[in-house]
Amino acid sequence: MAKGKSNVVSHPQVNDIDMFGANIPKSKKVAWVKMYTGMDHKEAQKAVSTMESYSGSGYHSIHNGSDQAANDLINKVIDSPKTPVYSGKQYRGIHVSLGFAKNKGAGSVQEYLDTIVQSGVWKEDGATSFSATKKTAMNFGNFGYSDKDNVSVLVTYKGGKTGMPFKHISKLSSENEVLHSQTDMMKGKKITKAYWNKSKTELFIDVDD
Repeated sequence: MAKGKSNVVSHPQVNDIDMFGANIPKSKKVAWVKMYTGMDHKEAQKAVSTMESYSGSGYHSIHNGSDQAANDLINKVIDSPKTPVYSGKQYRGIHVSLGFAKNKGAGSVQEYLDTIVQSGVWKEDGATSFSATKKTAMNFGNFGYSDKDNVSVLVTYKGGKTGMPFKHISKLSSENEVLHSQTDMMKGKKITKAYWNKSKTELFIDVDD
């Protein structure tokens, strides 16, 4: 690879989060996966069930990386060169508690998050969903209810090179999700800008590839 060039795979881009519909029949979800990945019918069915599980009861074990088999299947779908990406802005809202920060060895939530910012890279352990809707992400981040021990974080990704539009497969289509593979999130996104509000109860981070 030539110096300075990105190693991000060039996927076809979609700028309409509603392009593939919502609440479509499972048979159409399977057909969609087969078309973009080349999976056989049985594997595509399993992939759809796994992604539906991610949007429901299976979220935590997939997102935290403990269900590697599920992540491998999701990686195969999202990382396929033919799978489309959502090219619009994407937002991820999270809430970080003092207990979580202490479990990570930090003395405060602010210390934990400052360490991440200083690293220059935003990483996560498994498949991760952003939203095409800023308000949805901020609701997940508990913005408006944060305090020094319960910090709201909004991560904004402007690159438009990764993240599969997921509304048509998710069981929670109203969230306008964009699903990123474990491959993508473990590599991480470069932090290009980060700033706190005055009380250090809200953190805003911009990332790119």
